[in-house]
Amino acid sequence: MKRILIIILLITAIIGLSLASVKISEKKSQAKQLIINQNNSINEFAKANSLPSRLLKEAFGLKNKEDL
Repeated sequence: MKRILIIILLITAIIGLSLASVKISEKKSQAKQLIINQNNSINEFAKANSLPSRLLKEAFGLKNKEDL
C-alpha cells in the first residue's frame, strides 16, 4: 500500500513540475521590444524602455549618475 502511494505521489510531482517548467519557458519566450533612438542618451533610453539605471550602470560600466 505504501509503495502505491509513493508511486502516485512521484507521478503527480513529475507531472506538476513538467507543467510548471512549460509555463516558465513560455514566459521567457515573450521578449520585450526595446525602443531605440539614435539621438537618445543612455538615460533617455532607460526611461523609454522602463529600465532601472542600476542595470545600465552595470551594462555600460558607468561610475555615477552623471555618466548616464
